[in-house]
Amino acid sequence: MSDTLLLFCLLLTAVLLGWLFGRRSMTLRLRTEPAASQARYLSDLDRLITVEKSSFVNALSKILDEDQSGVEFYLVIAALLRRRGEVEYAIECHQTLLNRFAVDSPLHGELIFELAKDYIHAGLHDRAELLLNDLVERYPVLRIAAMEALLELHQGSREWHEAIAVGARMRTLLRSPALLLDAKNQQRLVALHCALAHYHCELAEAGLATADHSAVRTALAAALKLDRKSVRASWLLTALELELSNQEAALRHLRRVRQQAPEWLADTVVLFLDRIQRLAPVAMVEQWMLNWLDEYPSVTMIMVTTEFQLQVHGPRRTYDFLLLQLHRFPSFRPLLDLLERHFQPEVTDLAMLFRSLKQLSDQFMEERSKYLCSHCGFKGTKVHWQCPSCREWNSIKPIFGRNLEYR
Repeated sequence: MSDTLLLFCLLLTAVLLGWLFGRRSMTLRLRTEPAASQARYLSDLDRLITVEKSSFVNALSKILDEDQSGVEFYLVIAALLRRRGEVEYAIECHQTLLNRFAVDSPLHGELIFELAKDYIHAGLHDRAELLLNDLVERYPVLRIAAMEALLELHQGSREWHEAIAVGARMRTLLRSPALLLDAKNQQRLVALHCALAHYHCELAEAGLATADHSAVRTALAAALKLDRKSVRASWLLTALELELSNQEAALRHLRRVRQQAPEWLADTVVLFLDRIQRLAPVAMVEQWMLNWLDEYPSVTMIMVTTEFQLQVHGPRRTYDFLLLQLHRFPSFRPLLDLLERHFQPEVTDLAMLFRSLKQLSDQFMEERSKYLCSHCGFKGTKVHWQCPSCREWNSIKPIFGRNLEYR
């Protein structure tokens, strides 16, 4: 053994022994200053690991041969290695620990779970799935956590049938009287229903792409059973009925959005306006749009309704309508100033007016976020059913209100 490695092992042994002997006093200190103490502790570990990871793992392995009471320290090291991206060393740490603890040890299930996390980070999903399924079958205490990890695994691989099967089993478990009393499990169940509804919607979209209409209906019926407020399911059902020329059914699904989540009305109109006009009388469509604009105003709704007014009533009446809307909503002040300073219906080519307004409104929309995640604060300009940042389902909603401030 080289002098450098010997010195490193002696230093490591001294640190570990000091940690073991001082664990009780350290616990008392952490109660008074937990954040600072833990930060210094992890910083020291980080410096030690950086020196020579393989020697570090080997040295800890030899220490555990003599005394297994330092396993908590070992787990901290492995977690830190994984967080730093050194997954191969984290796997080695957890495999070493698994070899030293019997199957009936209380730590055995926790070690399997940590090893599964290592495999997920390393992209070894098949190995992770085997371990997680083993946890579900043999370790009741870790069953829900393992199922949540399996859901994430299948979801990331877009294995929707497998995700639905795991979710259904988890749903049965969470609905048991013993677990449903826990408020945290109630929140889990709500989130699970939402996720499962989206998994079925994913299957429905695949069915629409292949014209498998029976599969689409089955998937969307399951989605709405799990989440009656699923706007995505209503949109897909509308698309299905329009494809099959079932006009009344399509209108019924469109109108349901108002009861499900009225903040999505503007997006619904934008998505289906051309086909809505072919399904219902013009006067009826106009009244719907005016009512929705009054109840749930948004920049998008103003512009869509303006374009509709222009098609139906011509430029002069549309000019008056738009002027009224711009007075009602102060966030459109720049467009209002432009309209009042430079455009008068008596002397102006109104076609040019609306082209200019359209360009300004498009620029206005591009520069501002239209959607906001209520869970992590992510902002975007496109519809995401699952937040790209925090991975929560259904947390992103359109930003709307009478101030029309897209922040």
